[in-house]
Amino acid sequence: MYTGNDLISSNFHIKKVQLGVVVNLLQRNKIIPETSFTYRSIAPFNENDILERTAHLFSLNLSNRLSKKFILNYNFRYKVHSDKSTATQYVSSLGYSINNKFQLFVENNGEFSKKDTIMVGGILTWRFKTT
Repeated sequence: MYTGNDLISSNFHIKKVQLGVVVNLLQRNKIIPETSFTYRSIAPFNENDILERTAHLFSLNLSNRLSKKFILNYNFRYKVHSDKSTATQYVSSLGYSINNKFQLFVENNGEFSKKDTIMVGGILTWRFKTT
């Protein structure tokens, strides 16, 4: 909410909800990467036409442990946007485990049909181990 040109209040809300499933295909074995398939539905939150505005993301995920602390992840994605347009994307990341709760990473991603890529980095925190 604005008073004149001054922002005095703002509201934040959830814009999208994602629901998906991961299927592990292969466990890591020497040079063979750990491999999984992921499907996600990305739906707008609080929309009347939720089924017509839902996007779908399919990805093949691969992961190689380079050493005890370094891991290389890469995946290939096919996304069907809510307007039925499609995109093929790639993501690759290199992670370094500081300890069992924190990991530094650098990530590169882009679309195969475009010449530009995006490079990001940061700290991934609070990894949960399920096994």
